[in-house]
Amino acid sequence: MPSTGEPPTPEPVMSRYVAPLGFTLAAVWVAVLFVLASGTH
Repeated sequence: MPSTGEPPTPEPVMSRYVAPLGFTLAAVWVAVLFVLASGTH
């Protein structure tokens, strides 16, 4: 690949932001399910 001054494609940037976001959403979802499950008892 020729090294030009162009910014990288949006794909790596998207994954860079979506990966932590998806992980945080998953952690929050698990926490909510845990609270709901413990609240039903």
